[in-house]
Amino acid sequence: MTPARLSRIITGLLIFFSTQTVWTQTSWTPYAGNPLLTGGTLDPSVIFDSVAQKYSLWFVTPAGAVREGSSSDGFAWTVADTPALLSGSAGSYDQLITSVSVVKSQGLYFMYYTAYGPSDSSTIGLATAIDGVHWKKHQNSPVLRPGGVATWEYPKVTGARVTVANGTFYMMYSGSNGTYQDAGLATSADGLTWVRCPANPLLVHGDPSSLDGRYLGAAGIAYRDGTFYLIYRATNLAGLSSYCLATSSNGVQWQKYSGNPIYAPSGYGWDASQIGGGSLLWAENRFKFWYCGTAGDTWSTGVAYLSLGNVQALRPVIDTAYVIPRTYYQIRMTWFRSVLDSSGSSDQVTQYSIWRLVPGSGTASSGSHPPADVAPSAALISPLWDFIQTVPAAGFGEYSTVITAYVDYTVPGTKNILMVAAHTKNLNVYLSEPDTVLVDPPGVTGVSGAGQRVTAYSLEQNYPNPFNPSTMISYSLPRASVTRLSVFNTLGQEVVLLVDAFQDVGVHEVRFDARGLASGVYVYRLSAAGFVQSRTLLLLR
Repeated sequence: MTPARLSRIITGLLIFFSTQTVWTQTSWTPYAGNPLLTGGTLDPSVIFDSVAQKYSLWFVTPAGAVREGSSSDGFAWTVADTPALLSGSAGSYDQLITSVSVVKSQGLYFMYYTAYGPSDSSTIGLATAIDGVHWKKHQNSPVLRPGGVATWEYPKVTGARVTVANGTFYMMYSGSNGTYQDAGLATSADGLTWVRCPANPLLVHGDPSSLDGRYLGAAGIAYRDGTFYLIYRATNLAGLSSYCLATSSNGVQWQKYSGNPIYAPSGYGWDASQIGGGSLLWAENRFKFWYCGTAGDTWSTGVAYLSLGNVQALRPVIDTAYVIPRTYYQIRMTWFRSVLDSSGSSDQVTQYSIWRLVPGSGTASSGSHPPADVAPSAALISPLWDFIQTVPAAGFGEYSTVITAYVDYTVPGTKNILMVAAHTKNLNVYLSEPDTVLVDPPGVTGVSGAGQRVTAYSLEQNYPNPFNPSTMISYSLPRASVTRLSVFNTLGQEVVLLVDAFQDVGVHEVRFDARGLASGVYVYRLSAAGFVQSRTLLLLR
């Protein structure tokens, strides 16, 4: 992990990581029968029902009405005569709808739409349906509003593209400050209440000479085999647009594809003048991208096939690595074996091995050696890497293991730099990108306020609140004392012990990560030298 890569340090709890993905030349194959729909079809959103073998589509007309269609093959569409959703009345927040993104989760359809109000500002609205045909605008709508004045997403948030991964809703959306447009992330546990990523914007426009020198907006998103794929529309200073690709292992850290653009209009045909939003979907064992374009008159919709394969399909991708809550010394690692990983190949993965960089990188160290059947590469048996364990390869999907963390009790923030190696029956080895877990000894918290006089005990309200998945809790100690900070559920049961140690005078901060806990109200309580104070916090997933 290079110093430039982002890591989230969480004391004794949880940490997310991104890994770099290396891609082959991405291929774009347009359907020969394009366009599929004509006469004014904007920003198509497509869902495939693998059981019924049926495609459903929604698009916006220039007048702001949402139309719905169905197809057995994704090419020939039957569009309903009655609009599925209408823009609001004059003066309402959604007096004009300009784009839609539809997902289905737990039997319910969610439609997220860009809504323009009476002023030149926009929000993200929500409508729901049981059948995907009869829609009702939700009472929580709009679910995402522009950020504060002078931020990257004021006065407009637009073009939401939503996918559901492992039970969580991920929304990539565009924010505009009137001059430039970038892309950010919001997440939700229920599709109704959304929390912005604090690292936003995650994808930003490039330098003046780049493809995305002016605008960068989400056009289609999909999640497949532990990887998020984002097709985004890039617009340069001359106003020319193209489709580009970015990937992420966690939805937060994104890598732009080095071979961008993956598609740019050629100057002739149905999409010669401009391209818009679309819908990226894995269906019938391939990626398909429905998108809209215009030759200068009306907008139409077409489809293209995409090849988004890994250069090293056997390369494992670390998804998460974190200290298990309430243990302080055990690390759980999760990585993915894709269906691309030697599926049908003569050299399939037989097992994985876990490695840790020897503390004090750059100094001499004996390093441990793996069992003979692991057959590591020369890079791994160098003196700086320790072998931890092997994990048998058994099918595709998610892999997880628990290892013992290395902790230096004299130095807060001990680094555990970890790597996964995939081993094949022909003794080839494919390495993941290293990722880092920072481990603090139990009870260690940060102390601030040096030089300030603390005159009273106090427990502050956590920030942010509500939160997902982590929040900061601060408290003040006017004298050194044995301190205990705990979190309880509404039944009075202690769910997490954050601090149980003798601490110095000062203002202390500790991060509470609630991963693994259910949404709801919790109580956190500080006790020190006879002082006891409690406050409530709200976890929203």
